[in-house]
Amino acid sequence: MENHNNKDNIDNKNIKQSDVKLHEQAKPSVLSGIKLNNILSYLVTLIAVAVAVLSILVLIIPQYGNYQALQSEKITVESELSTIQAHAGYLQNLYSLRDKLVANIEISEQAIPVSKDRIPLVLDQLLQIAENSRVEVTDQSLSGVIESETPTSPNQIKIQMGVSGDHVNIMNFIKELEQARNLVDINSFEFSYVELDTSDSSIDKPEGDKYAIKMNLTSYYMPEINVSSLTVDDIVNKQNPEDIITKLGQMKYYDPKVIEVEVGKDDPFTDDNAGIQSQPGADNSPIPKDADAEVSSVE
Repeated sequence: MENHNNKDNIDNKNIKQSDVKLHEQAKPSVLSGIKLNNILSYLVTLIAVAVAVLSILVLIIPQYGNYQALQSEKITVESELSTIQAHAGYLQNLYSLRDKLVANIEISEQAIPVSKDRIPLVLDQLLQIAENSRVEVTDQSLSGVIESETPTSPNQIKIQMGVSGDHVNIMNFIKELEQARNLVDINSFEFSYVELDTSDSSIDKPEGDKYAIKMNLTSYYMPEINVSSLTVDDIVNKQNPEDIITKLGQMKYYDPKVIEVEVGKDDPFTDDNAGIQSQPGADNSPIPKDADAEVSSVE
């Protein structure tokens, strides 16, 4: 019995020693697995860091360099844009000045024609003013032209005209003449009362008094200017016409009607023109300076 127990004890010891040996044999394998996991984790981290560094070196740093270059290029482009915008503004100002100059030239030519071929327009304007004022034109004729002594001053056109009507209409005629854009000066006039013919009872008698006015007028036109004959004083020493142009622009312009005289073939200053009465200076010779000296007194 005792021998049997001893045998069991020996077997148990052998089993325990076997377990210890197995445990000792298994312990290095577990440590090896842990180390391998740590190494793999380290390698993954190292690879991730390497990829990040490579990304920075390959992608971010070159892009940052491009960004710096683009920033410098942006500054250059913005500077060029500012220069272009300044030039564009300058050109826009030039276009505005050109449009303004064209408009001013048009107004100036309406005030003072640039050729004597447009003289009939002055006569047409006078007829339109008379029609608007409801006065009757009794006569209208060209007396001649007085040429200017300086190349930058206009030539003078001498006109004689007579109208009749009541006091209000005649005053309206004079006011419209003053406000017309095509410039006409009244040098002298003769104002008279018109006696009504009451002998013929078949004719309707106008209401109120009737008056007649005969006027010596002066209009203007610019001759063709030879620029080479102008001096610096002729060009520079001129007052600023801005105020004059503004005032002219506010005055009424009468669109010309159809002119019967064929401009360029029939000179309105010649005696052969049947539509114009023969007057001193009609042959284009200047009117004597004392031609307008005889100014009739106002009745």
